Amino acid sequence: MEEIKAFNSYSSALSPAEFMDILNIYSKYTPNMLLSLYDVNYYLKQDKLFTRKILAEKQAIFFDSGIYEIESYNKFNMTSHDWDIPKYHETLRWVLDEADFIKNVYISNYDNRALCISEQVDESIKVFEDIRHDFSKLDITYVFTLHGNPSEIAKIINARKSDISEKFGSFVIAVPEKELGTNIAETIKNLRYLLSLDLPIHLLGCLDPKFLIMFSFLGVKYFDGLNWLKFYFNDKAAYYRNLYELDLINGKVLDSRSYVINNCIYLDSLINDIEYSILSQDYSSFQEEKMLLDRILVEMED
Repeated sequence: MEEIKAFNSYSSALSPAEFMDILNIYSKYTPNMLLSLYDVNYYLKQDKLFTRKILAEKQAIFFDSGIYEIESYNKFNMTSHDWDIPKYHETLRWVLDEADFIKNVYISNYDNRALCISEQVDESIKVFEDIRHDFSKLDITYVFTLHGNPSEIAKIINARKSDISEKFGSFVIAVPEKELGTNIAETIKNLRYLLSLDLPIHLLGCLDPKFLIMFSFLGVKYFDGLNWLKFYFNDKAAYYRNLYELDLINGKVLDSRSYVINNCIYLDSLINDIEYSILSQDYSSFQEEKMLLDRILVEMED
């Protein structure tokens, strides 16, 4: 069975002023990390030694396009730096030069929701062909981050799957979880279109323990998100980190740093438990999640 990975996302969109401090404090607790190329360019590029230290601690690293940061800055009327395809290309090449010692590197295309799905795929292939040629010695997994109707994505990728595989070997399809539906049943329905491709699926922005459990059982392999920095994970749920709720859970108040470190440890343990359940077909530790998933799947067949 292919290993399930949860990438702890870091993003300046969460807190530009605190981004480097957050990265410095928590990086050692997150063996699988997602970094945007926007943040690499405007925060990490100025300090090569720090960048190499951060990268050296990783088992796997996912370099995202930076589009999330631009959209988030605009959404909250925050001032962002310039970001475009040439800067994406330049930064990707820079960081791959610095990451030449990492065993598992995942890179996303410069995703553009303004393009139709076929054009998104075409643009991705152009970028990835250049990278494959110039960085052939690196173990790179190419991630096609796509926007659009999930059934159309599945149809288009299925028609081009052999050609893409011939060029790049194994590749990943990534979609934002929030674009798959407004409720759990709709999300699962749309996920099944993508999973029918028999390719690894990455859910962007999905690191809630309960959804991670259910979608892993469905067949999703890769997850990422910022929830580990914003919530407290306990007993297969994510809690807002307000003192009243956390007092009820723990019987004591811990500082914010302790909660975040707890989340890192919790995610690692949860992934191990999920993988054991799938391999052994023993779902006793996740009865509620498995029953809900099975019920939704049965209702879809009716």
